[in-house]
Parts: sequence; C-alpha cells; structure tokens
Amino acid sequence: MIIAFETLQEHYHLTYLKQFGIIDEDRAEFLQLLKGQLRRWLIWLVLLIVLIKYIKKEVSKYELTIHDYLRYFGVILAFVFLNIFFISFLELILSNYLLTWTNLFEEFLPYFIFRKGLIFLLSYVISFLILFYYYQNLDIKLKIEEISNLKGVNKALTEKLEVNKKELLKVIHIKVGNSKKIIPISEIFWIEADDYCVIVHTEENSFTARHPLKAFEEELDAPFIRVHRRAIVNMSRVKEVNFSSQPVLILKNNATVHISQRKLKIVKSFYHQYKSY
Repeated sequence: MIIAFETLQEHYHLTYLKQFGIIDEDRAEFLQLLKGQLRRWLIWLVLLIVLIKYIKKEVSKYELTIHDYLRYFGVILAFVFLNIFFISFLELILSNYLLTWTNLFEEFLPYFIFRKGLIFLLSYVISFLILFYYYQNLDIKLKIEEISNLKGVNKALTEKLEVNKKELLKVIHIKVGNSKKIIPISEIFWIEADDYCVIVHTEENSFTARHPLKAFEEELDAPFIRVHRRAIVNMSRVKEVNFSSQPVLILKNNATVHISQRKLKIVKSFYHQYKSY
C-alpha cells in the first residue's frame, strides 16, 4: 500500500510539474516510477532482514529500560541512514549524473533524506515493535512449554520417589528369641516355609520365626508372589527364570527356588506383566 501510494503521489507530482511546464522530459510513466519505488523498498527489506537478526538477540529482555529504548531507536536511525545512503548511491549510478562524492552528499543524499527519511523511520519503528513483541511472545511460549515439560518430569520423578520411599518404609517384624527383628521388605529375597516356622532370607542373612507363610502371602503385595506351597519370592530379586520340566527361579544371591506346577501359570503371567521389576 505504501509503495502504491508513493508511486501515485510521485506520478501526479511529476504530471503536475510537466503540465505547467516546470519540467520538459517525460518522467511520469507509472510503471517506471513503480520500478524505482520497488527498487528502493527492496533495499529497505534487505536491511529489515538484518534488523530481524538483531531483534532475535534482544527478545530475552522482558523489562526494558529507557537506555534500551534509546539504544533501539539509535539502531533504527542507523538502519534508516544506511537505507537512504544505499538508495542514494544506487540512484546516482543509474542517473546521468557524474559518480562523485559531491553529487552523492550534496544532491542525492539530502533529497532522499527529505523524501524517504520519515516514511522509512516510521516503517522501521513499526516493524521493529511488531517483530520484537512477536519474537518475545514466541520466546515466552517456548519457555512456558519447557517449564510445563519440566513440571511433568518432576511430577513423575516425585511420584516415583514417593513410591520408592513407601517401599523403603515398609518393614516386617520378626520375633527372634526374646527380641524383635525389623527387616525392610525391599531387602527380602524370599521366604521359605519350614514346618511351623518360616525362614526369611535376605542377601546376607536368614531369620527364623514362628509365623505362618499364609500370613506373609496376605500381607505382602507385588512383586512378592507365592511360587510354591513352601516359598514366597520377591520377583525384583530374580535374575533368571527357567521354565524347563522342573521350573526354577534363580535369585540374585544365586539361591534357587522351585516353582510348583500349580503356580507356574501365575509366575509366567507375573513375569510378562511385571518384567520391568
């Protein structure tokens, strides 16, 4: 719209000058004037692309000071001057004038400063503000997305930590002689029935207590399962499962626990469902 408006303005201006005999040559052709405007605004666009790269580096500043505004305005003025300088130099080359510094700085540069200075300044300021706040808004959205992802990760880690914490806090109490032994459930490898007693096996020790195996089966949740009428195993402590004719579980402390045929299906189902243990 600006290019079309400026072209029409220049067209009618030259037509007016020609009509009253102020100029003789025919310079009022619309297409010729349009090419000139497009050429000048193309230089403006090239410099705007350079300005965009500068803007992207500044979007992380959310609280702008007066010093920042003055600096940005100074940058825009520098781009306006460069724009006008390149236009003046190009138009001097394309004209019939001699390519001299005098013609550039005394004729073309002042002309285009008054002709294009204000419109280029306004267009750069508007473009700068629009692009600055666009990229700043985009940067904020990306940071919000990163924070949301971190919150999701932190929530998952917190939940996992809570689960692990609860697991660590779970203990069983075994009466050994005249005292009670407190054993964290996570340290138990397997529990073996021995007549009217049970033997609780950990990695390094075994403790005998007068306690029915059935009671342990009802008290302990996954990953503890009963694999035999005489054994409950902590499946998180299993390092190998052998489903041969005589199926067994080999634990991480190299203990071997037999699986009864009646419990084989349960073990297989548990193994496939909870193999992440």
